[in-house]
Amino acid sequence: MKINNLQHNFNNSFKRVIKVEYQQNPDLYRSKYTVKKGLDDLEKTLNYKPTIAYTKKEQKQLINFFKNFLEDPFKKSPLKIRHLPTVGYVLLTGEDAMAVQNWEKFQNEKDFIPKKNKKNIENEEKKLNQNFIQKIENGLDGKPKTTLKLYSSSEIPTDKKNFAKIDSFEFYESKFFYTSIFDGHIFEKYGETPNFSKCNNTQNINAKYDFLTLA
Repeated sequence: MKINNLQHNFNNSFKRVIKVEYQQNPDLYRSKYTVKKGLDDLEKTLNYKPTIAYTKKEQKQLINFFKNFLEDPFKKSPLKIRHLPTVGYVLLTGEDAMAVQNWEKFQNEKDFIPKKNKKNIENEEKKLNQNFIQKIENGLDGKPKTTLKLYSSSEIPTDKKNFAKIDSFEFYESKFFYTSIFDGHIFEKYGETPNFSKCNNTQNINAKYDFLTLA
């Protein structure tokens, strides 16, 4: 197995669905509302909107950090953090993020829709979520395996009751590929000879790791 520093630009960089793992200092107050509010403020910050959670300096740090692994022009496409049933929170970019943004606008207008159509609306939302679930970067079907961990270790002084600040960010990405390079890892079902120079389909891994802690 070979670990390399990842230097590439994924073709699907504008349509990425990345699983988000949220952790929090156990001494802080936590509820579903607290988590959602923290993630909502992070989403606003990444979309160049001001919040009480982050200073302008921290916003710049966060945007640069996320740009580094998303390789996505934020101003042309929003970033959305969405909760998927049975999955949890995911980070969406590009067309997927636009789909959520449009859906949210539609949801704000749903009170004007007759009750007989609400079942259709629920079915459409299920389809939308299922599409995202299939795209999650879990290392399967040629997709990279990605993990984005967010950690809240401190409180916002002006809103201690309801909001714990997300101040640590950890991202890890690995992509598996097959090559004939001799220093890859050879699986029995692919390699028929111990002579590395004649062996095809050995597996290598490209990996990238980023970590940010806000002061």
